[in-house]
Parts: sequence; structure tokens; C-alpha cells
Amino acid sequence: SIFPAEISVSFEGHNHDRLYFFARDITIRKQQEDRLLAQENAIKYAGSGIAMTGLNGVITYVNPAAVKMWGYEQAAELVGQNIIDMLTGDGALFEKALQVREHWSGSLAAKRKDGTVFYTHTIIGRTEDSEGVLSGQVFSFIDISEQIQALQHLRDLDEAKSRFVAEASHELRTPLAIITEFVSLVHDGITGPLNQQQKDCLESALRNCTRLSILLDAMLDLARIEAGKISLDRKRHALEPILRECQHNFMSISQARQQTLQLQIAEGCRDVYCDLESVHKVLTNLVGNAIKFTPEGGQISLICEPAGKFAKISVQDNGPGIPPEMQANIFDAFWQGDKEDGPGAKGTGLGLAIAKNLVKLNGGFVTLESARDQGSRFSFTLPFYDRVQKPALRILVVDDDAAIVDLITRALQTMAAEIELRSTLSGLESLFIAGDYRPHLVILDIGLQDIGGAELLKLLRQKGGASLPAKVLMVSGSEHQLQDMKALGANDILLKPFTVEELLS
Repeated sequence: SIFPAEISVSFEGHNHDRLYFFARDITIRKQQEDRLLAQENAIKYAGSGIAMTGLNGVITYVNPAAVKMWGYEQAAELVGQNIIDMLTGDGALFEKALQVREHWSGSLAAKRKDGTVFYTHTIIGRTEDSEGVLSGQVFSFIDISEQIQALQHLRDLDEAKSRFVAEASHELRTPLAIITEFVSLVHDGITGPLNQQQKDCLESALRNCTRLSILLDAMLDLARIEAGKISLDRKRHALEPILRECQHNFMSISQARQQTLQLQIAEGCRDVYCDLESVHKVLTNLVGNAIKFTPEGGQISLICEPAGKFAKISVQDNGPGIPPEMQANIFDAFWQGDKEDGPGAKGTGLGLAIAKNLVKLNGGFVTLESARDQGSRFSFTLPFYDRVQKPALRILVVDDDAAIVDLITRALQTMAAEIELRSTLSGLESLFIAGDYRPHLVILDIGLQDIGGAELLKLLRQKGGASLPAKVLMVSGSEHQLQDMKALGANDILLKPFTVEELLS
């Protein structure tokens, strides 16, 4: 076998006629050197910018990616500068991270050599000497300027789409109404007698005018909801008359299909606090869908039962059910799944999306329980009326784990009727939401992928006020990290995993 060796040669003897060779196995040293070289190359050729500083923040090393990111030609131009001077805006939070001497991550605005500003996701770690004593920091920078610009662009496109849909729907309603009226005049014989074939053609035209009118109304409703321009008139309403009216409105349709439409109201279902018109729309959509997709002779139940401080209204059928793979998208706008053609099987694909949003605006949430060939049960909640109605407590939940967001949302919905919730999986998106929503409380994960939780809290407070309460979620944390979050103003810190009781406490 071959191994690395260090060789030394010497001549000895009176006439230097003796030659001595000395060999030493340096396998371990060579392995250590190779590891060091690999580490140096990993830092040198890393795609993210890496910088090292002393305890005073003065840069001692930067890799080529960092040099390029900051717009310099050579590393020597950066070495010797204080890294805090490379930032733009308020560097107090960053200086605080340096003082903690622990792991830190967050989003920072930085300034290139030419003065242009860019945004980075920054991770700070500590460096130690051979005795384990803190000697400085190591920084990893990822340029996220494109992501921030892309997010803003997507938001602009979404707003433009909503404006277009709203304006187009509004502009199309008037000519559609005129077309419908003229077709009706001809169909009713006002303009002259018609034969049966002509009447049949006009009846088909009228049916499609009605379908188009329903579609335009749905598109307009969705656009208003997405733009936050829908206003609700939430008042105290008796629930039983609302449900009985819904049953009465659909009774003739269900009877024509030999279906049973029954109403079940459990004890304890008292008055609710809601917007009457929007609740009618939700019920109309859910019951209409149940009748549409349940075979002739089937059974549909409209059920009301108390669920804590909420009334839970369910529409249950014994139709074909919804396969699990389709349930995740069932509430998405324009999504209809793989439906077979049949009587009443076609729709706009907007009804459930609108229903979900209207229920949310009324302080409740929608759920689905279904399985193939076992029917479906769509349920939604409405808060019971409280004699002393307080303004809704607006809570913004920010976590990139969808399961955690769902858990928090459901837990808070059971807590009180006066809670209004918004949630997002993106820290950057939460900044846009907070601008219009103005939350009273923020629950956020400190370990977000797109922006550091500490920096996000600071930015949210710039939008919502310096006293905006915040509950911070952390996977784990050292005593230094916990103290740092408290210093940044976290009102409460909850370590993951947590229970519902811990969250609500």
C-alpha cells in the first residue's frame, strides 16, 4: 500500500561516504491538511457570500461571492472595513446580534460599492480560538433582492387581476342585462308570433344568459373579497329562521329529484353574530351543491349544533363523495376537479372559494369531511351572539409550516367570538398584509425561511405601532436567544412543539 511520508537525507562519515535516509509516516497530518484545504475551498467557492470579522466587527476575510455581491473588484477593498458600515438604515438590531455572540439570522438591507441597496438573508455564527474562546463572527449572506421584487411583482399582478375582474364583471353586467331583456321580449311574443323551434332556441339563450349572470356575480364577489372591499353588516340574528328559509327555498328542487331535504337543529343553537346576506350565499352554495351532486332519491341534511362559542352548521349528503386527492384544492377558485358531464354537474368553480372567504370574514371557518362513495359533509361555524359586542381582535399568524398555521387558527377560533384571523406562510407577505389589516396581535415563527423573525417583528411594529404585542414561536433557544427576543420586545415566547393549552394561555 502507498502512504504519504516525509523524507530527510544526510551524509555522514569522515569522507561523507555514508548516506542516511529518514522516513516518517505523515498520513494523519496529510488528512488534516486535506480537510483544511477542502474547508477553505468550500468557503472560497460557496455560492453565498461569506465574511469573517473580529470582535470589533472589522472584516478580516471575504470570499469571492461576497466581493461580487457588494460590487467590489478585490477582497482587499473590503478587508479592514467595519461590517456594520456595509449596512443601510437602522443597524441597531444588527449591533444587538453582534453583542449576543450567539447564532442569529435575519434580513438586512446592505449597500454596494456604488451606493445601490440590496437585501440579504444573513446568518451570523461565532468563531473560537484553539482554547474555545470567542474570537469573532462568521457571516453568510444570500441576496434575496430578486425574491422580494418577485413577491411585490406577484402582489401587483394579483391586485391588477382583481381590479380587472371586478371592472370587467361590472362592465359586462349592463350589456348582458340588455341582451336578456331583448331576448325575453322576443321569447314572450311581444315582437311577433314564434313557432315552437324558435321558442326553444330563445329559451336556451335565456338559460345561458342566466348562467353568465351568475358567473359575473360570482367573479365580482370574489374580486371584492380579494381586494378587501367587501363590507359586512354583522348583527344579531336568530339562526333557526335562516336555516328554515334555506330549506324552504330548496324544497321544490329537491322534491323534483325525489331527494329528502331535512333540517336538524340541536339544543343550544342560540342567536349568532353574522352578516345575513353573506350567510345566505354560503348556505345557498353548500345546499345547492349537495342537491346537484347527490343522485335522485338521495338524502340531504341541514344540521345545526353548538360547538363551544360557535354554532356549527353542516350540509351532509349521501352522494358520490370527494376523493382525498381532490379535497386539498376543493376551496380554490376556478377549481372543479374531474367531474363527469351530467345534469347540473357544471358550475363556475367559484362558489366554495367565495363561501370559505365569506365564512372567514364572519369570524368562522369551513371544514370538509368526505370519502369516495360515502357522501360529503361541509361544515362552517358562526360565532354566537354576545350581548356586549366588542370590536374584533385582529390576529395575524405567520409561520412557514402550514400544519402549525392550521393548528393555531383552529385553536384561536374556539377561544372567543370576537377574534378575526389572517394567516400567511411567508414572512415577507405578512408585511403586505399588516399594512391594510392592522393586527392587534402577531403570532410569528422566529425561524422563517424568507426573513428573520426578529427583523420581521421590527418591521411589523413599524407598520402596526411600536406597542404591537407579539407571541414568538421558537423550535429551541438558548438562554441568550430567549433574552435577546425579550429585549426585542416579544411579549411571550413559546417553544415548539407546544400544546393548544400552552398557546391559549
